[in-house]
Amino acid sequence: MVICAVVSCKNNPDNTVGVSFHRFPNAQKKKDLYSKWIHAVNRVNPVSTSSTIDKLWTPNYHSVVCSEHFTPDSFTKNPCIVDSMNLTGFRVRLKPDAYPSLLLGQRAAIQCIKPAFKKRETQRVLAEACSEYIIRHQRENLNTPPPEPDSDDDTHEENTEALTVREKKDASMQTDIKKVLVKRTQTDEIVMKPIQRSIGTMTDFCEKPTLKSSATMTDDVAQKSVETMTDVAGVNIRCHDEDQEDSDSDDSTEDEDEDWLPPVDESDDDCEDTIGELDITDHQEDVVHRERKYIVYESCLKELLSSCRSCHEQCRVIIKSRLGTFVRMLSSCEACGMEYSWGSQPLTSRLPAGNLEVAGSILFTGASASKALQLFSNMNIMCISERTFRNIQCSYLIPAVRNVWMEYQTAALQLCEGRDVKVGGDARCCSPGHSAKYGSYSLMDLESGMILAVELVQVTETENSYRMEIEGLKRCLQNLKDRNIRITDLTTDRHVQVKSYMAKEETSIRHWFDVWHVAKGIFKKLQLLSKKKGCEQIKDWCHSISNHLYWAAATSDGDGDLVEEKWLSILNHVCDVHEGHGDRFQACEHPPLAERSWITKGSKADKELQLIVGNKRLVKDVRKLSPAQQTSQLEAYHKTVCHFAPKFHHFFYDAMNARVLLAAIHQNENTERRQAITKGGDLRWKVAYPKAKKGDHTLKAVLDTCSYEYVDRLMEEIFGLRRRYPSYEVAQETFRQECPPPMAAFGNRVDKGEAVRRYRTRFNR
Repeated sequence: MVICAVVSCKNNPDNTVGVSFHRFPNAQKKKDLYSKWIHAVNRVNPVSTSSTIDKLWTPNYHSVVCSEHFTPDSFTKNPCIVDSMNLTGFRVRLKPDAYPSLLLGQRAAIQCIKPAFKKRETQRVLAEACSEYIIRHQRENLNTPPPEPDSDDDTHEENTEALTVREKKDASMQTDIKKVLVKRTQTDEIVMKPIQRSIGTMTDFCEKPTLKSSATMTDDVAQKSVETMTDVAGVNIRCHDEDQEDSDSDDSTEDEDEDWLPPVDESDDDCEDTIGELDITDHQEDVVHRERKYIVYESCLKELLSSCRSCHEQCRVIIKSRLGTFVRMLSSCEACGMEYSWGSQPLTSRLPAGNLEVAGSILFTGASASKALQLFSNMNIMCISERTFRNIQCSYLIPAVRNVWMEYQTAALQLCEGRDVKVGGDARCCSPGHSAKYGSYSLMDLESGMILAVELVQVTETENSYRMEIEGLKRCLQNLKDRNIRITDLTTDRHVQVKSYMAKEETSIRHWFDVWHVAKGIFKKLQLLSKKKGCEQIKDWCHSISNHLYWAAATSDGDGDLVEEKWLSILNHVCDVHEGHGDRFQACEHPPLAERSWITKGSKADKELQLIVGNKRLVKDVRKLSPAQQTSQLEAYHKTVCHFAPKFHHFFYDAMNARVLLAAIHQNENTERRQAITKGGDLRWKVAYPKAKKGDHTLKAVLDTCSYEYVDRLMEEIFGLRRRYPSYEVAQETFRQECPPPMAAFGNRVDKGEAVRRYRTRFNR
């Protein structure tokens, strides 16, 4: 009996459905592949002697491995797509280099099949299924034996031929596949035409498989060979006349399938979900915001409602009312007097669901309301106004963001319970310089990368914008203390007020400085120094000195004295002196070096370099460089903050706070993003040429696609708030919070007319 060779796997053709079995590759022709199969199965020789106990088991001709131990990309046709099409009897083949990689207890990771790729793959599989179906039944009628496999074929398909076990019937008829018999006297040539789509019905079609006789080259018999509607293994294939033009070739490139490039003259449409017909008669989406939406033109609505439902006579179609994205239309029949009222979307406590979703989507994606609404206006799509957006934002969106952030923050803090937490802190201002209105301070768990606390500070709450950072830090630390989070280490930049506060008020927390911030300042000073006359040699040492700072911090385990000696040793090293640096660090640890552009001891370059490297304030800060945790993740997170709250847009306090919280929610949901891999299993990288490198390159890892599941949770929250508080006034009164007064409240109020009267310019005094 055929049974899977993997240890403890009991799959066999008698107890499994939808599982294929594949023989081992030929040991002589494909030794390397055969060895991979043997080691993957990892089966031990059953002979229990000391000489063979560790020897791997050797398969025989009948040994097989079931398809459950192969990843979906190991097959020539994705088994998930084949199963979804219910193609019974369809041979499942392995790729020539495939080998089992999923052993017992493991399953293939859930792969997200891009819609555009799935559509093209489905069309390809369907075309091959039609071809195999017709050829198979022609052979049955002509009693022609199938071709024997080529013995010299370099692939191992004859050894990995799938013993497919599929007992599925036709999904619609509950019967087996029809056999289409074609009586011919000559050998037929199969000509498969490309799959086409009808623009009117937006469903997939294929041309009639034209059977041309090699002797007469006529197509008369071919018209009877295939029925107009053929049901192949539960997949309806509609055929139409050959003279119908291929008017819509609709392969989507929206999903960026790297292995597919469209023809030069092919249209670039976004046809993602039009694989076959979609019956939505009995489908009802329980959650409104998850329902599909479409852009419908007014002329199409008129055509839809212009026929009377009762007598089928022509009706008058009237737009009765419109509220943002919602429209109420009335179809009135003058013949029978019947009136039919139609609404374009469901209502949530008298508020159109589309209005809520548009406003929520604008905020939750970090978009500008004015630009997003202008986009709809440019397309002449009826939408909400900016005033409506602000009402919805204040009433439901901002409270929903606060509620969801509390959930995410609680989940992040639960991971910190019972352990010492090492955090990184940094501020991000809404504009550069000392004229910022807002400063947001964030504390990140440097081990998990999650944001633990976020505080927004308005400049009117402090003496000036420079003091917003220390105020934000105080609030974040107090927030975590109130939740009993034990913070042992804090890594920040060298902000003077933060250094003073941590040294005087937070003595229980070890305060470290991020190496990147210190190294960046040193590198800039060295670059300027290298431009002075007599100091040109410094340019060759800028990167080496900067890298030396990283090495000194990373190899000293937080020992301040050792870090200081290692750092100052660079002054001897650049002068080709590698011994006698200090008591703790006496000599360089590098091997003998080749000849370099050494700096002469006592020269101008040496003296100027000592002023920078040996600066007392710098040396004091070098002693506190963080040995392990750095704030690089926090700096990257600031890019996310800039996405949701760009610096070139002004927001009021509530909206600004909500956008900062959205950035924290996005960060916490995507902390576990892995580096993306290619189809061959290699890690993906990209080469960038940033301005700071001045023509040099940098290598960056390409990460997996971001997750936006939090948007679904936010949508649920705003719809729930609308149902509980069905009016703007009630919601705003319920969720009203104290905010800092706006900047205009501190100005000298002036009458607008008086200001216009006194207005003068330099050119019209």
